[in-house]
Amino acid sequence: QQAEKDDTLRQEILILTGRYDETGELKRMKSNIREAIRKGMRRGFIDWRTCSELCNELHSCLDIGAKQADQGMAETAFSIGIMVFRLAIDMLGNVSDDDDVFFEISSAVKLLSRASQQIAESGTAAEKKGYYAKLLRIVWKLRPEEWDCAVFPVMKIAVALSDRENSEEIIKILDKIIKASSSSCNKAQVHMIRVALIEHLEGRQAAKRELYLDLSDENAGKMAYEWAAEEGDWDECIRLIRQMFENGRRSFSHEWLK
Repeated sequence: QQAEKDDTLRQEILILTGRYDETGELKRMKSNIREAIRKGMRRGFIDWRTCSELCNELHSCLDIGAKQADQGMAETAFSIGIMVFRLAIDMLGNVSDDDDVFFEISSAVKLLSRASQQIAESGTAAEKKGYYAKLLRIVWKLRPEEWDCAVFPVMKIAVALSDRENSEEIIKILDKIIKASSSSCNKAQVHMIRVALIEHLEGRQAAKRELYLDLSDENAGKMAYEWAAEEGDWDECIRLIRQMFENGRRSFSHEWLK
């Protein structure tokens, strides 16, 4: 009876007894949440109380996913992360307070990142390609207003699962973002994903050349500083700090020294 009331406990019992049915359990969780959304919707809008309850439900699913990742069940954790991510994205714009929803999106991204890292380290080439494709299918469906909270975090995860054969898909998405957006923030994030992709495929030195094409963004400058520090190039560290200081970004250069 307690297991029926506590979904996390129920999932743990199913796993320990070898009776866990990933497809069935995911369908059940998704069905329960979508039904709760339907009941809580009033004239196309979800009030704050229902939103809070829904976010608690989503977080319970993520807790289950985290426990699965703890036990090395990366594929199931990934599936739960994808499910929660999609449901939370669907809720955006239909709730009175987006903050709770953004938190669940961020939490789902963290679970996806953890599961993807496990798959990247121990999965077969075919498995990596499969999960990479799942991530990019999500990205292609996202709207421009969802890029900042959703596209860029998911793209960073996809980099770890990419290879030379399929990495062109990431480049296409980045090019689409650059063409559709004049935002300096979006351009800076695209630049950092390109750097991450090049480092993943070609190594640090190639990535460093890409990074140094534009150090105007705080994160790019900080990465250049950290890489120089790792190499023991203190002259370059000083030059980078001075450059940021002269550009009026004193707080950034101070932050690097902590």
